[in-house]
Amino acid sequence: MSVISIKVPESFSKGQKTETLEQDAKLGFAVWEYLNGNLTLRETSKFLDISYRELLEKLWNRGIAIDALSSKEIASQADTLLNELREP
Repeated sequence: MSVISIKVPESFSKGQKTETLEQDAKLGFAVWEYLNGNLTLRETSKFLDISYRELLEKLWNRGIAIDALSSKEIASQADTLLNELREP
């Protein structure tokens, strides 16, 4: 995996800890790649090390719809979500 570093102006951080900024940047990058068709929802959740459901909630809370997916991908994503809900 490649590692990049970016300089973040103080005005962006709003007093946040570096760890929080890093998580937000990683989320932003992953969502950008998902929206550009470079990652599936499953790949995005794996990259972020969060559950599929948690990713859907994050997208929903930010007003990002997943309804632009093909019917085949929606069915696949629904199966993934159901499997996660069944796991203890």
